[in-house]
Amino acid sequence: MPLAFLNKEPDLRFMAKASINIKAASATSEVHNKREVKLDYNFPELEANNESWPPEEEMQSIADREKEIKAYCKKTSGRKLQKNATPIREGVVNLNENHTIDDLKQLAKDLKEKHKIDCFQIHIHRDEGKSKNEINYHAHMVFDWQDKETGKTLKLGRAAISQIQDTVAESLKMERGELRVNSNRKHLEPIEFKRQQEELRLKELQLEYEKLEQKKNTVRERNRQLADHIQEAERRIREIEQDDRKQSEARSERITEFATNGAQFRKEWLRMDEIEQQKLIQELDTAHSEQSTIFESQQREIADLTQSVYFEQEEIRKLEQEITSAERKIGF
Repeated sequence: MPLAFLNKEPDLRFMAKASINIKAASATSEVHNKREVKLDYNFPELEANNESWPPEEEMQSIADREKEIKAYCKKTSGRKLQKNATPIREGVVNLNENHTIDDLKQLAKDLKEKHKIDCFQIHIHRDEGKSKNEINYHAHMVFDWQDKETGKTLKLGRAAISQIQDTVAESLKMERGELRVNSNRKHLEPIEFKRQQEELRLKELQLEYEKLEQKKNTVRERNRQLADHIQEAERRIREIEQDDRKQSEARSERITEFATNGAQFRKEWLRMDEIEQQKLIQELDTAHSEQSTIFESQQREIADLTQSVYFEQEEIRKLEQEITSAERKIGF
């Protein structure tokens, strides 16, 4: 990777002391180290200056290496790796402007030979700092922290940790600095704090994503129910319309019959006494009233079905708007 500025003489004003800050690798180590998420404390235009090893297509993930470690522990010791074990650890290494990926590969080789810790990922970051003129050059080295003789996690005391500091200084040709394991150096504290904030933000985004998926599932189910509802509503409306047609045809037949046989009907009417005539009129009025009631009920049912479908469509539309808004927030 051509990095022209590496050919410059290092600025003595910004020469860092050798330091490595080692702690358990976090769930977000890889996405941070590979710049797979946006950060609010780096200069995106300088990300092209970053370097990683091995190449992406050859790089083993933390998850895959941890699986190997657990399997090897079971095979070697006959026991599962303890739940609280931290077999993958990450070291943040101070660098100067002139350090290259080859320097870090040599450091990884020295650490493995002298201390049995196997580095399987290296990420040099040249895009963080107070300003573009005050870059905090550093590297993230991801280690397999397993004792390959016992299968258990390596147990390194203070003396061994101090020797690791010596190795870092010697290999990178830097002035030896102070090593603090599982603590933050002062000049790294702001970066580590922001990284912790980034982890929290990722967790929040994960929760938002889960809520989004739940809303999507709700919309899918409501759409399915709405499709069934619409189908049933359309079937019922067809029944009502068919019933109306039959009644209309029956009325037309009665009218035709009356027009055709009007004279005969008048003769029969005249033969009826007043009581029979009133009874017939009452029967006709009752039949008409019942028919009107049925028709009004059917029309109300059609209106209710139509309104219900509309409200369900509106509910789905609002849910889809919420999903679109959530997707924009998450960055889909």
